[in-house]
Amino acid sequence: IWFLAPTVDLCLQQHNVVLSNIPAVRSRTLTGLDKVELWTDQTIWDAVLHDVRIVISTHAVLADALGHGFVKISQLALMVFDEGRTQS
Repeated sequence: IWFLAPTVDLCLQQHNVVLSNIPAVRSRTLTGLDKVELWTDQTIWDAVLHDVRIVISTHAVLADALGHGFVKISQLALMVFDEGRTQS
């Protein structure tokens, strides 16, 4: 499952909700905070995503990963688009 949110703050907020409600499923965020723009090798992506069932990222991260072929659309069972705003 790939969960897309428009901002890093919203990704982190949604990841906390996933961790609280589905603790048995391995999940992680992928954002610019992780320096994903430097991950230029398939082995890095494979290692990071190993056994991860839910990824929460910004749209740009998934677009770049798909564009470079590190992630294939056929690997995604479900994409969730969150267009909400973070609460201040």
